[in-house]
Amino acid sequence: MWDGLIVAKAIRTTPHNYTKRAPDHEIEKHLRGAIYDPLIRKIVIDGIGGRWQDEVNSWLECPGQQDPEPLPLWQQTKQLVVGRAWRPSDTDDEAVCPYHWATPIHQMNCDWIWPKEMDEPPYGGSSSPRFGLLGGQPSHPYLELDTPEYGGKIAREWVVEKLFAMAGVRLAATLNYLFAVEELWSKDVSSFHRV
Repeated sequence: MWDGLIVAKAIRTTPHNYTKRAPDHEIEKHLRGAIYDPLIRKIVIDGIGGRWQDEVNSWLECPGQQDPEPLPLWQQTKQLVVGRAWRPSDTDDEAVCPYHWATPIHQMNCDWIWPKEMDEPPYGGSSSPRFGLLGGQPSHPYLELDTPEYGGKIAREWVVEKLFAMAGVRLAATLNYLFAVEELWSKDVSSFHRV
């Protein structure tokens, strides 16, 4: 649903005014004439340039993950035997922060992305089969998600658009960081050879 149908609905229901070329030529030169161009205009112009303008910089924050205080000797011994527990500092650094960035998304998943009904019969639980015996068809009707409470919330709060914007900003920053380091390194190496 989230990787296809909800994104397709966001593309399909983007208001008509975003089909017109943006006055900012910098935006337009990067568009491809694709079906999703209006959605990109909406995200860049009214999302990043509007409703999320004050929070865009926070999407790149990568707070230093401090390891906890040293453990008592008995816990250190237990970790040696069983293995060390995972810590945010195992993944997050000054450039990318998968744990820090995923934490609010995980909370959103728990709070409402995965409907509570999916854990209850007939959709969930060990007492109810997910599929019928003949032809792999579901033994119950599908859970309706195109409702004002679910699909409506996604549209009203620009959830898809914001997730795309956050991902795009983070990917761009990460690539800039990687290529800037590579460019500096290659300039440094080339100047070394000229000496």
